[in-house]
Amino acid sequence: QAAKVYPAASRLEKEKAEILKAIDGEMGVLKDLLEESSPDVARLSAGVAKVKELRQGLQEKDREFEGLLEQNLNPVQRAKYILFSVEFYKRVGAGLKRAREQAEARRRF
Repeated sequence: QAAKVYPAASRLEKEKAEILKAIDGEMGVLKDLLEESSPDVARLSAGVAKVKELRQGLQEKDREFEGLLEQNLNPVQRAKYILFSVEFYKRVGAGLKRAREQAEARRRF
């Protein structure tokens, strides 16, 4: 299963990273527009629509990955994967929180 899942998962993660980068760029554009004294409403609307479209693309990639897991893993493997991924993201979040706290503590001194 790893031979089937890993290459596809890797491809999907790269595609998701590209979408996240595009979302970040669009969010920057929206932020800049909102800082203007008289923001262009049409450009704001277009930016919001673009972010919404990109988010939908991200959700589609997640659904594609879920389908891939459904097709290639048995229920026990899927359960193990879900538990692993939840625990992994908890650890990543805790690590990021610690790093932020350490950075904040360094700024204070």
